[in-house]
Amino acid sequence: MTGTTLRHAAWILRGNPLTAIAAAGVVLLILIAVFGPQIVPYDPIVSNVSQALMPPSAAHLAGTDQLGRDTFSRLIVATRRRCPRPKRR
Repeated sequence: MTGTTLRHAAWILRGNPLTAIAAAGVVLLILIAVFGPQIVPYDPIVSNVSQALMPPSAAHLAGTDQLGRDTFSRLIVATRRRCPRPKRR
């Protein structure tokens, strides 16, 4: 990218706060997809029935599902799986 293109993008983001928020959200999703395996706190597949349907807490940021799986970890893994990848030749 050239300097002119970067200056133009910065000008657009400064002029419209909603665009800047949306761009930050897209960047956050990309970072979660790239670094997802390093930041998941629990294995998204392993069930722990004793922890089923727990509300959000410090241990489980988004709570747990019916099988006791950590919802936050499952969301991160789902984000990674749903991101489009370049096709291999």
